[in-house]
Formats: sequence, structure tokens, C-alpha cells
Amino acid sequence: MECSTIIWKSGKDDLILTDRSVNITMAPRTTAQFEAIREKRREKIILAAMELFSRQTYHNTSVADISKQAGVSKGLIYNYFTTKEDILNGILDYLFAIGDQMVAETRAAGTPKEELRHLIGQVFRFLHQQALISRMLIPLALEMGKFDFINEVIDRKMRDYLGLLVQIFSDMDYPDPEMEAWTLGVLFDGISLDYNVLGDRMPLDRMEQYLYKKYNL
Repeated sequence: MECSTIIWKSGKDDLILTDRSVNITMAPRTTAQFEAIREKRREKIILAAMELFSRQTYHNTSVADISKQAGVSKGLIYNYFTTKEDILNGILDYLFAIGDQMVAETRAAGTPKEELRHLIGQVFRFLHQQALISRMLIPLALEMGKFDFINEVIDRKMRDYLGLLVQIFSDMDYPDPEMEAWTLGVLFDGISLDYNVLGDRMPLDRMEQYLYKKYNL
């Protein structure tokens, strides 16, 4: 059997390599790497669907539209989602996962004041860092509101998130923690909506500091 030889001229000594002295193999991907690739593709499909549903409505968007927007084949989409409605549920799961992580981190922040400060900071960081998702949330929420089965899920989750604020304001001895929680929640929604319209013209950082001051944080 013949042996391939590579001679590398280094200037001083010659380095001679043969296919017997060097064996290069590609390590197979691990299960974790495969899962990371799958999650990345799934997220790509979800974000593409979010953009299209928010821009041209759910009913006017086809799976073919989503595949084109995501830059993947229709067949690949069906590896992750069985129907267009399943994609809509996937969007909900994706958004709730973000919300649940924010809640978990807030609960672990410490005292009620530290929890509230952490939550406010997270909301403003989300607006800064996830501007694309933030811009899609308002029209997407209006679109999702047309589906009864989604409204039930959203209402249940929103009660959970509101309950966190109610508990924080109760622990901070506010006289009406429920109304205080509703007010801050509506304020967050209004800030998000205005920021999507005004962009950098809105003094987002100053508003964040104002809320810290308002709640003595």
C-alpha cells in the first residue's frame, strides 16, 4: 500500500509527514450539540413566523411564507411543527419561556425592593436587547387575541405574572397592591408601545431611573 508524503519546508529542517504519522478525524457531534442546533433552527422558524403574523396576520401567512422568511425548507418546518396552529403555540411557548425566566430571576433577587428593582431592570433590558421581538409583540398580541384557546392560556399566564407584582407590592406594604400592580403593568405596556413607535427619541434610560426613584429603589 502506497503512503502519501507531505514535505514542509521550514527554512532549517524539513518536516516530513505521512498518512501513517498523521491521522485526522472529525469528532462526531454530541447529543448536546445536536439539541443546540435543533433549538437554533426552531427559534429561527418561530421568529420568522412572529414577524409575518405581526405584519400580515396569521390567516394571511402560509407555511410556505414562513419557510421563505426563515430561509429553510417546508419539510424542515414540519420536522418541528405539525401545523400552522402548532407554530402559533410554539410562539406562545417561546414568549412564556422568556417571561418565566424573568419571574424566576426576580423571585431570586432578594428583598421585595430588590425584586422590584430587578424586574424593572429586566423589562428595560428586554426593550434594549430584544428590540425586534418587542416591536412584534403589540400587533402579535392583537392577532392572538382572535383565538379563544390562546386567550385562555394568555389570561392564565398574565394572572401569574400579575400575582408576582401583587405579592411584591403587598410585601412592601402598599395600601392597594393589586391596583399598584395593574398600574405598573399597564405602564410597562405603554412604554413598550411608545418605544416601538419613537425608538431612540424616547428617553428610555431616564424613564428606568424615574421608576427606581418613584418606588424608592
